[in-house]
Amino acid sequence: TILGQRHPDTLTSASMLAMLLDSTGRHEEAECLHRHVLQAREEVLGEQHADVVEGARRLAVTLQAQAAEDKVRGLAAADNPADSARHKAKWVEAKALYCRVHKALEERLGAAHID
Repeated sequence: TILGQRHPDTLTSASMLAMLLDSTGRHEEAECLHRHVLQAREEVLGEQHADVVEGARRLAVTLQAQAAEDKVRGLAAADNPADSARHKAKWVEAKALYCRVHKALEERLGAAHID
């Protein structure tokens, strides 16, 4: 490889691919790629960097999409505890990530910022 797996351009390309996968319904593949990008960016840039915060938001969106899809397909039904637990775990993690993003943005922009 020329740039390396942790180079910002490589991570940006991986993030864009994850978004494409997500938009085509390939949420599990997107989740894996989002997690890889997020972890690498956290290690290289630190947790408060804008790219890391955006990566956390993108992972949350993917997890939320998976949980919503599970619900539509009936995989979150109480008659299947394993699938129900997986479904709930996706929602819980998505919520935690959204809270993390909100806190980071509030710290950076201030509580009164319109975004």
